Amino acid sequence: MAKIITKANLAPAVYEFVVDAPLVAHKCHPGQFVIIRTDEYSERIPLTIADFDREKGYITLIVQAVGNTTKHLCDTFNEGDDILDVVGPLGHPSKMGKFGTVVV
Repeated sequence: MAKIITKANLAPAVYEFVVDAPLVAHKCHPGQFVIIRTDEYSERIPLTIADFDREKGYITLIVQAVGNTTKHLCDTFNEGDDILDVVGPLGHPSKMGKFGTVVV
């Protein structure tokens, strides 16, 4: 289980979740994702790791409430609640090269 540390509403139907997932935070790299399952009855969904803090063991997920599972997560889960499964990091990390000054 992974505890939700913070939940913030960024825009209508868009939420930021900071989740305590130290094993994922320790090994993840930019461009990777996790698969979550909110409870034993929900489907598994992939979510991109938007940010991570290796020292605290936190990952940040940005979720748009559009399907059943994402609506369930955004509407009913709050700070202190546990997400049943957080599996990852998965996928190939983005290749980062030196290109000079880059503004994104």
